[in-house]
Amino acid sequence: MVNARRARSAAPGAAPPTPRFPGFQAGAPAVALPRELFVALLPRIEEEGELRATLYALAAAVRPGPVLGVRRSQLLRERPLLRQFERLAPGEAESAAGAALSRVADRGSMLAVELPDGDLLYLMNSPAGRRQRDRLLAGALTPPPAPSGWRAGAGVAAGPEHPADPAGAVAVYEPEIGLITPAVAAALAEAEARYPEGWIEDALRLAALHNARSWAYAEAVLRRWEVEGRGEEGTDAGAERDPGGDPYRRVVRRSWP
Repeated sequence: MVNARRARSAAPGAAPPTPRFPGFQAGAPAVALPRELFVALLPRIEEEGELRATLYALAAAVRPGPVLGVRRSQLLRERPLLRQFERLAPGEAESAAGAALSRVADRGSMLAVELPDGDLLYLMNSPAGRRQRDRLLAGALTPPPAPSGWRAGAGVAAGPEHPADPAGAVAVYEPEIGLITPAVAAALAEAEARYPEGWIEDALRLAALHNARSWAYAEAVLRRWEVEGRGEEGTDAGAERDPGGDPYRRVVRRSWP
């Protein structure tokens, strides 16, 4: 029976085997999404691009930070999303992803708020997201910073559609921090898709400078830069307000190596 199955799988014209997913890594970041997404919203979505954009944008919107949302310009430069649309629309991934994101907002799956710089901010269409929309429109809440290289009014991020692979971060991590575990490798890949080019390497070097050789410390640096911006010398804008000179230790998650 085994040989017969092998023969059938090798027959001309047979579909290639489905690549197996190796499984979720221990310690990988988790995403909390409402149950209504799976029982009420997803059954209504028939177009594959809209489905993929919905799931990705919702997951991006609940990343740690003060705003339950994500900029359109940020989404349109993230490799995991663009890779999906490269398969759906070869050579037109960015425009296809942009059209799908527009359908996400048209359906009401997410709220689209136009920002003063011409970008759009996609917010969770939840009670908290709606409150934040009202605060943004009233000028009482600051939107997340634009990704590095994005030009005001351009609508999308400038620069290559597919940023460099995380080899740069890996090359810095190993000598500065230590051995890369599967969980750290997964976290680095996710961070490369989320943060502007060069941020991860700088955060790792800052961790080594403060003798805090862990991904948790570097991740705390990145999150603070994302919220507060970076200073002139590549540190965060709020560091100078910390009398101890190290504003990150108190937010480090101890579960990371």
